[in-house]
Amino acid sequence: MHILAIRMRKTEDAVFGFATSGVNLLTLDLTRPHPLALQQQRDTPFFRAPEGDHGDLTFGSGILVNTEEAGAPNADGFIYVYGVRNDLSKKLMAARVRPDLFTNFDAWRFWDGGGWSAQLDDAAPITDQISNELSVSPLADGTYALVFQVGGITADVGVRFGDSPVGPFGDINTIYHASEPSTDPETFVYNAKAHPHLSKPGELLISYNVNTFDFYGDFFKDSDIYRPRFIRLKLVATGH
Repeated sequence: MHILAIRMRKTEDAVFGFATSGVNLLTLDLTRPHPLALQQQRDTPFFRAPEGDHGDLTFGSGILVNTEEAGAPNADGFIYVYGVRNDLSKKLMAARVRPDLFTNFDAWRFWDGGGWSAQLDDAAPITDQISNELSVSPLADGTYALVFQVGGITADVGVRFGDSPVGPFGDINTIYHASEPSTDPETFVYNAKAHPHLSKPGELLISYNVNTFDFYGDFFKDSDIYRPRFIRLKLVATGH
């Protein structure tokens, strides 16, 4: 099993005193008795530090396995790995690679707005107003659902529909407004995403995370804050 993990560094002595410093590939052999103890880590080139008007760029925010083996309805044989550039309005980027070449970083290609480039620095935004974690899921009608937290940490869960794994994606459909922030101004929600492998036919199971800026004060009073919540999105016959 492969996991793309964001590598963090400490920036100050504070709850949120950290910053992204890279992306690592973790490889685990699930046939072994203690796979975590034997995991391997490799640095990847799939990170860019902030530069100019752009924030940092990390790949691994979402993964779509668009293969027949994964049951994708319109399989093209690629694994799509989505990245987020942390601009003022977060931008979505995309890469893809054949499954058998996943650990060969030179085989990855990046969507440049018109085709696939071997250079990460050619990557072009697909859409914006997304969150640092998200999902792109194929639907039965051939479209793709991009699920995310609108604007990063607002209370709105959004979905855009596109004609391919790289869009173009349409307007934001706000499908849910989380109530948790209204109970405490320190509480925020973030990183909505769909879980198609856990979803019933005709729907998408979607989760979002809940946290608080008053990390120690609120959690000692109510540890139930810090857990995911789940909603279901019913899909009509057209996939929308």
